[in-house]
Amino acid sequence: MAVRKIIMETVILLICPMIALSQQSNTLFFMHELPQANLLNPAVQIRCKYFIGLPVLASTHFNLSNTGFSINQALRKDARTDSFYVRPDNIVRLAHRVDLLSSELQANLISLGYKYKSYYFTFNVADKAAAGFTYPRQLTSLVWNGNSQYEGQTVHFNSLRGNAVYYREYAAGLSLQVNEDTYWGLRVKLLFGKADIHTSRSISSFTTAPVNWDLRLRSNIKLNGSLPVSIDTNQYGRVSEIEQNDIDISHFLLNSANKGFAFDLGFIYNRDSKTSISGSLLDVGFIHWSSDLHSLAQNSEFFYSGTGFGSKFTMPDYLIAIRDSINHAFGIIPGANKYYSFLAPKSYLGVTYKINNKTKLGILNRNVYYREKIHAALTFSANTNVSDFLTTSLSYTLINSSFNNIGLGIGLQSRNFLFHFISDNMLAPFYKSSRNFDVRFGFSFLFGCPKAKKLKSSPGCAGINEKKTIPPKKKITLFNLF
Repeated sequence: MAVRKIIMETVILLICPMIALSQQSNTLFFMHELPQANLLNPAVQIRCKYFIGLPVLASTHFNLSNTGFSINQALRKDARTDSFYVRPDNIVRLAHRVDLLSSELQANLISLGYKYKSYYFTFNVADKAAAGFTYPRQLTSLVWNGNSQYEGQTVHFNSLRGNAVYYREYAAGLSLQVNEDTYWGLRVKLLFGKADIHTSRSISSFTTAPVNWDLRLRSNIKLNGSLPVSIDTNQYGRVSEIEQNDIDISHFLLNSANKGFAFDLGFIYNRDSKTSISGSLLDVGFIHWSSDLHSLAQNSEFFYSGTGFGSKFTMPDYLIAIRDSINHAFGIIPGANKYYSFLAPKSYLGVTYKINNKTKLGILNRNVYYREKIHAALTFSANTNVSDFLTTSLSYTLINSSFNNIGLGIGLQSRNFLFHFISDNMLAPFYKSSRNFDVRFGFSFLFGCPKAKKLKSSPGCAGINEKKTIPPKKKITLFNLF
């Protein structure tokens, strides 16, 4: 029990809370009828000449995921008391070598699109907040099962890292129709960081000596941050108190000191009248942080042989003595240095096969590259135009070692108005075994859309290969418009 308390105290001391990684809706990728699909592939062109996303409501996206365990696997309800208790055995059993907990909130403040001949221009302003935390299997096992299992061993926690970031993105994109079957897209993004916590170095270990189980903890961690806080130090130069500064909201939101740059690439290739291949590479870039800086470095070692039970200490005094020793040994020394943080790049590669003028089937692979590890997802989808005003997508995604992610995408369009609702796991709020929750929704205005009788069904993705020489009597559906 004492060992577990030591470990939990140490973890609290060594880890900054929260965490950062960005995700996107897989179900949206093949819904090229929606202008928001351009966010996942800058090569996508819609059929309408003008697109305007409503301020703030243009498109809002939220994602929460965990690769290790789901809610019902971590918690168990006591039928007698109606209270919940933690299931550590499940948490340890389901852990992978390295697990990832992540979340994202993205709000598009304004979105614009303009189509001119073979070109499609886009402009988007978005606020993005993301968090991600990687933790090793040994950490969960050590916290719940103690250190006796590692007698005579050294356990390393080098993959224990986290970061959280909030920034504003100004993005300008261009899609070019190279020929009848090929589209290329490029988007450049100017970033302005608002707040950040970033673990740039994390090397920690825990050694249990044989026979007497003496403990040795080693920690070498560096945290960089850009936050409106003040950090006070004691006489030894160590952190004694962290206080939040008075925040000028307008200055905080309009802060342009922390500049960054990123870019997206994408392509669409219609192999034949039925098969289309598309892909993209997103969020390749960085932010240079230079305001409200705080750097916390720690390079310490703690050795404990312990007096154990039956000593002159009572149990509470015994635990307090250990806690105070750890607090002193692992104090964090502050500083302030400019630094860079990098976005988590994402890649998409997918293929669709057109069954008829209304329906196409697709398979999509998405990879997120975060802290030298690839987090993959595989999505199968069926996209159908139910009517001229309704387009839908039904998807099934394998992600985070879970197999119950059923997604749904809906686009409702009148002559000039478009509403979209998309989720990679629409059952997550009602299904406690889910490890991923994703939802996106918003409103848009469309202008200059060609009439159906002037178009021919596209052999590939939406907005591709529009023909203006089609006999007007040919039957047209909304899917053909793209």
